[in-house]
Amino acid sequence: PVVEHEREVQQQISEEVPEVEAQNVPENEPLRRSKRARRSAISSDYRVYNTEIAHMEGDPTSYEEAMRSPHSSRWVEAMEDETKSMSSKDVWDLEEIPKGAKTMGCKWVYKTKYDPNGNVEKYKA
Repeated sequence: PVVEHEREVQQQISEEVPEVEAQNVPENEPLRRSKRARRSAISSDYRVYNTEIAHMEGDPTSYEEAMRSPHSSRWVEAMEDETKSMSSKDVWDLEEIPKGAKTMGCKWVYKTKYDPNGNVEKYKA
């Protein structure tokens, strides 16, 4: 009975929906291509990216390197600011480490921020 009902429904649908006529399109006709002008996804102002890379080369890659740099006091201040920020946002809870537990390490990442003119704006840790 279910199969018979499905056949009836299919027949009603085919009667209600007219068949689409086949279009007279030659099989070997090439596909149409857009005539719209193509633009590059990368901005023509590529110098911005080059200056970013050049500035990154001077940033310390470790705590020891930051402390040996001529700007060590600014890096210490940046680390203190970041620690205060994370503390005020309750990023972590200090807990006693159980015996045998593995601890997770961390690493400081240092970045000198520049304004659009290339002047040092701030030290970020």
